[in-house]
Amino acid sequence: MNVRSSKDGIFFLSKLLLVALFIVVTLTEIVLSEDKDNTLRMQDVINEALRMNPELQAAKLSWSVSTEKTLQERALDDPVLGFTY
Repeated sequence: MNVRSSKDGIFFLSKLLLVALFIVVTLTEIVLSEDKDNTLRMQDVINEALRMNPELQAAKLSWSVSTEKTLQERALDDPVLGFTY
């Protein structure tokens, strides 16, 4: 066996292994990327918009304040003590 032919054989084998490794890595990435769920769900978007909307937050706080005022208005008047002579 010739030294030149053995070097060529090793070089060919290394190229073949490199191509095979590239194919395996590429196919693995394709399979992994297909498993990921990158879809945007409408309900998630609506929930996020409702949670982060400053106008809705202000309306909720305003409603909370108005219910507290209603409870105070329903309370009895302060007792008055009087004395006549």
